[in-house]
Amino acid sequence: MGGRIHQFAEVQLGKAWFECPEDFYDWVQALLEEPCGKHVPRASFNTLKFLEHAVETPDDLQLSRDAGILNFLKEVEQAGGWKAGRVRRKAQPYLLEMVAAMEGVVVAQDTRPYHRFYAWIKLIKLCCAMRFDDVQGVDHENFNLRRDGVLYGELWRTKTSGMGKKVERLNFFISPGAWVLHANWLHRGFTVNTVLSRSSAMEDRDYLVPKPQPNLMGFRKSMVKYPDALIMGRALLRELPLLLEAQEGGEGRWQID
Repeated sequence: MGGRIHQFAEVQLGKAWFECPEDFYDWVQALLEEPCGKHVPRASFNTLKFLEHAVETPDDLQLSRDAGILNFLKEVEQAGGWKAGRVRRKAQPYLLEMVAAMEGVVVAQDTRPYHRFYAWIKLIKLCCAMRFDDVQGVDHENFNLRRDGVLYGELWRTKTSGMGKKVERLNFFISPGAWVLHANWLHRGFTVNTVLSRSSAMEDRDYLVPKPQPNLMGFRKSMVKYPDALIMGRALLRELPLLLEAQEGGEGRWQID
């Protein structure tokens, strides 16, 4: 648990460890979005408390003594949603400005290829109102950009489709007219996906989103799972202003056109 907390703090908060109660609240929110079992937030708190004692953190700096965190945990544990198995949460909608910003990341030639690819995936999810499991149920071999600019794909392994289900395959389409600020985001993103898939020898994969190489220049032969996607999505949104700022500087180092 301590290792996961460190990874979360480093990737999503830009810190080595939690520094204030709000950091712990963000962590628990991420756990609930996975979702997690009722005991997991309390286990995280116990891990935090143990590690603070182990490294002899001064009493006045120990987050495990914070009254706000203790009250927050009680509220989470007493939430009515646990009666149905987990706390029910709805995904937060994106602001229109955020959608336009992600389109900008997709078309930016001076942004690392995997950043462009993952922003493109987020936009595809948004356009099709997909769950993350739906995205990973897309057969990449039957995922194409038609001559008229329409992106076409098939969902064949989701909660509502696949072997043994009433509907084995569901088709989806995204029009080239689906854009806010950058009309070519759909085509550019498909080009990035094609280049990365070929360079990583992963054109025949039966899912859509692979994990990135450490340098974000290509794919690894491993599928992104839901907890990974939560961290990656938060990291993308956290770095979005930096990525957009980097677009202003002329020729790109990681150009894929």
